[in-house]
Parts: sequence; structure tokens; C-alpha cells
Amino acid sequence: MGYEVTCNAGGSNSGLPKCRGNYGRDAYFMLVPPGAEIDTEANALLEATYTAKIKADESIRWYPWPKFFRYEPTREEHLYTEGDFNDKYPVSDGNADGVASYLNIPICFAKKLREFNNQEWKAYVITDKGFIRGWTQDGVKFLPYSIFVHVEPDVEATKEEGRLTPVRIYKKEAFEWNEYGVVLNPVDDALSTWDPRLLAGLLDANVTVVSSSSTEVVIDVKTDCDLTGVTGLVKDDLLLQDDTPSTETIITSTESTSIAGRYTLDVTTLSADNYTINLKEPVDMTTAGYQGGDDATFVVS
Repeated sequence: MGYEVTCNAGGSNSGLPKCRGNYGRDAYFMLVPPGAEIDTEANALLEATYTAKIKADESIRWYPWPKFFRYEPTREEHLYTEGDFNDKYPVSDGNADGVASYLNIPICFAKKLREFNNQEWKAYVITDKGFIRGWTQDGVKFLPYSIFVHVEPDVEATKEEGRLTPVRIYKKEAFEWNEYGVVLNPVDDALSTWDPRLLAGLLDANVTVVSSSSTEVVIDVKTDCDLTGVTGLVKDDLLLQDDTPSTETIITSTESTSIAGRYTLDVTTLSADNYTINLKEPVDMTTAGYQGGDDATFVVS
């Protein structure tokens, strides 16, 4: 399914296509900075386009939110003006809005979502059928929607339902979808089959030093919110530096078979100095999906 932009001067042929526009319900939004765009349809269909942006520097990073537990869309009233002789003309289309909700998410994660409040964002929409919705005005660039997003105070649990974290979402420019909307279908694309429903944001992870010597460092790596051990890391995911700072060599990394997230690092002989260890920047890690926290420190004397 490619871009399709209607720019005729009159009406439009009214035969109903056999391929209906059943793109599914909005499952989650991918928040992007205001100037973000994808330059072509071909690149918009590639998974690598999105994963590269998810791992990029925070100033240009894209943030796929988790799938909504519930999403209730509504629309504001359209505005019209009426003359003295029953002439009526549209002034503006009502903005699409809605409330998304997350169920029983950890309070620390809710706080992370609230860090998006009071900032400028745009968004691509991923549906529960795996479509990506955006818009294009020139038939080339794939653009995100202009939106306003605000994570509201929690609705406490009742006897019938758990605690909900509501997110108010406004699509601020109705014309973007109504006049220039386009839909991509990577799930069924012949060249780049992948599922955008599986895209996920980075997890914050912290490194702590369990023990250290001049030749060996034992660390624990756990996620920030729930202290779950991060498994599957390799030595090239980690950055060990002295006080200069100069990078030290990690020879091998051995993952514990009994303690999730614990790694024993064999290192080149360390001189007496202060040292830091942390995950590398996401774009430089071999293992995808994590963002390091504050540096862990230790001393070799």
C-alpha cells in the first residue's frame, strides 16, 4: 500500500473500493521531535529506520510508548459561521482527541511518562493490526501528526478495575489525516516484512559494582524501575574508564547462571586509580534496548 494523495479540483469518484480502510484501532503512539520526518516511502517501510531513531541521541530520539490498555477516541465539535440568509460555511474542523489508559503500571514508569508533559511532540500512530499511520503533502516525505500529549493524575483502583494512568491526546491538525493521511503496512510488505507492533522504547538500566580488583570486576545490571536483572549482555556493551578518562579493555564477560544480571569481567591489569563502568550509549551497544544510568565507580589502590 503506497502513498495516495487526492488533489483534484472537483469532487471525487464515489465507487467504493473493495479494499476497505480497516486499519485497526490506535494501539500506541511513537512520539518524535517536532522536526522529525522520514524522507521516502521506501525508508518509511524499513524497520531499521525506526530502530535507529529509537537508539539515537536523546535530542533526536523517537519514543515508542507501550501498547495502550484502553483508548477512547472522541472529536471536538466543528466550527461554522452562518450569514443572514442561511449561508453556512466551515471555520475549522474539530480536533481529534482521546484518552489512552495504562493499567497498574509502576509509579516510577508513570513518572517517566510524565516527563513528556509540557513539551512539543509529534507522533506516528501504530494500530493493533500493524499499520503505521502518518501523512504526506508532497507524496514523498512520511510525516508525523501534530499532537498534544499530557499524562494525567492516576485514577485509583476500584472494586471492578485496577489503577489507571490516563493520557490525554489531541491531534491538533485535522487536515493532516483527513486531507493528506497515508497508511503503511510493513506486516505484509513484500520487501521489508516486519511488525511495528513489536517496536519498544529503551529500558533504563543501572550498573552497580559488586567487587573489584586490578584484574577482575563483578557487576550487577538491573532495570531502573523494577530492579530486574538484565541478561544477555556482552563485553562490548560495557564501557570501563579510568579517571583521565581513558578506556580500559574488557577481555571477557561471563554471565552468572544463578544471579540474573550479574557479570564477571576479566580486564587488563588496572593501575591504582579511580574507575567508572556503565553501559555504552544505545547506538554503540551490541545488545539493543537499554539506556545506562549514572556511572558506577570503584577504586583500585
